[in-house]
Amino acid sequence: MSIPPAILYEHARGDSSLWRLSGGDDLADAWWQGDDLRVLADRWPELSRAHRASLKQLAIIARSTAFLFDVFPRSDVGGSTKRSTLAFRLEADLPHSAEELMCDFQFGSTSNSGSNVSAVASPQASWSSLLEQIELSDCRLELVAPKSLVLLQAVTEEHVGFRNNSLILLHVDGQFEIVGLKGGQVILWRLPSETANAARDWQVLQEEFSAAHPVVVWASREPISHAIVGEIVGPAEIPVVTVDEVERNRQFVSRILGGKSAAWFDLARDAKCSGSSSPWRQSQSLNRGLLLIAGCLLVAALACYWRAERVRGAVAQLKAQQTTLVRSALPEQKITSAVMARLKSEHAKLTGSRTTNKNIELPITILPVMRQVISGLPTDLPISVHELRLNGREIYLDVELGLIQDAAQLAQSLQASGLNVSPPSTSAVKNGKIRAQFHGTRNESVGRGAGSQP
Repeated sequence: MSIPPAILYEHARGDSSLWRLSGGDDLADAWWQGDDLRVLADRWPELSRAHRASLKQLAIIARSTAFLFDVFPRSDVGGSTKRSTLAFRLEADLPHSAEELMCDFQFGSTSNSGSNVSAVASPQASWSSLLEQIELSDCRLELVAPKSLVLLQAVTEEHVGFRNNSLILLHVDGQFEIVGLKGGQVILWRLPSETANAARDWQVLQEEFSAAHPVVVWASREPISHAIVGEIVGPAEIPVVTVDEVERNRQFVSRILGGKSAAWFDLARDAKCSGSSSPWRQSQSLNRGLLLIAGCLLVAALACYWRAERVRGAVAQLKAQQTTLVRSALPEQKITSAVMARLKSEHAKLTGSRTTNKNIELPITILPVMRQVISGLPTDLPISVHELRLNGREIYLDVELGLIQDAAQLAQSLQASGLNVSPPSTSAVKNGKIRAQFHGTRNESVGRGAGSQP
């Protein structure tokens, strides 16, 4: 079941206003009185809570004195249809800056620069508090329009001939209004304050729009008084249409919100009408953005904490397994804090003692090597031994000889005794003798032969 749109409707009573919120059955008696919309804004949270089911879509239909009208050549804005450009053009004719106005525009039937642009505007300050409360209540504002133009549009949809070129005398809330239509566009809208003023304006405008067809629209359930009309339009016989203002506007607003028609002017199309450009709305958007960022950071922190707890649990479980392994492998050892380091150390010791060679090398006795070196020294050469170094099978011999030829003879003698000796390095010393160093290794075949043991 579809929910009928709610309509916030203003009834003018002289200088005061009576507002009615209607829509569903539960809104039939929602009335309050006053011109200051801030009082209505203060009551709106209570109303929205009490009628939450009915307040999904809202149309505001206000009396004509809340709006301003202007018409200007399209050439003034270079044929532009950009709202900001058109709004700044209004500053030339209306006593408000573009930033202070909510506005909407209607264009002529042709797109050339010779056509006119019609504008209806209203000061944002008078609406801002109410619009903010409506937006906070999650109620979608669909329409903000003057009720006299909404009513006139509804009438012209039934009487199509009035749209083309008509000068219409409209009577709404005891107030006369004069509207000029041309090709379905509102090109004139005046609000004479008294009957005498209405008569004067009608005569002037009728002469100015001589080709326009005069029409009278009487927005009342009561029949029109021809005497009152005669005071304004004169004795000429002109078409008169009598309508029920409230019922006709309610039906037409339902058509607009149902997508079956489009309002001539709808200030809800202006971004300022939603409060999105006000400092209050900007702060609300910023606060929501900060809350969203804070929520994302909180979720990320919780995810990191949960992951860290999982890692800590896995580490604790692994350490318990390692401790059990140490106790079983090294029962006599104390369990250290760095269990993994101890396991790595023990593993290195075990793997370091293994080799692919099945023949394990035995330690070498130094005495056979020394005997072999001494037996290799020739007895017929004067030799002074400065250093003899034995390291396993490696041999280092540092001697002093008389001649350089003696170094070669000594190398041959060591080779003959079973040592592998490289050519010696020699150098002269101060007393004219030769210093020679020998490097060699013991021949293994000699070590395994007979007589090699001590």
